[in-house]
Amino acid sequence: PQTEDAVWAVVMATATGQVTLQTSYTNSQIFNVVPGINKFSIPISAGGTMYAKLTRGGDTIVELRPDSFSFQSNPKSYNFNAFVVSS
Repeated sequence: PQTEDAVWAVVMATATGQVTLQTSYTNSQIFNVVPGINKFSIPISAGGTMYAKLTRGGDTIVELRPDSFSFQSNPKSYNFNAFVVSS
């Protein structure tokens, strides 16, 4: 079976808004958020990172950029556990 190289984001929102997910300077997507639980994903490639921002009415509500994450295409060992961050 194929694995999927992607960053997944779960957004628990109290109101509508938009989430921007970015994995490099050339790869980002904007998703509409509804109240409740939202799940989004974006492809990632070697050397990529993670960035997310939740906005409402043009105001930034949450911004997340973990310093300790970089996607490696050929790791010495594989770890299929999730890398979890929160803000």
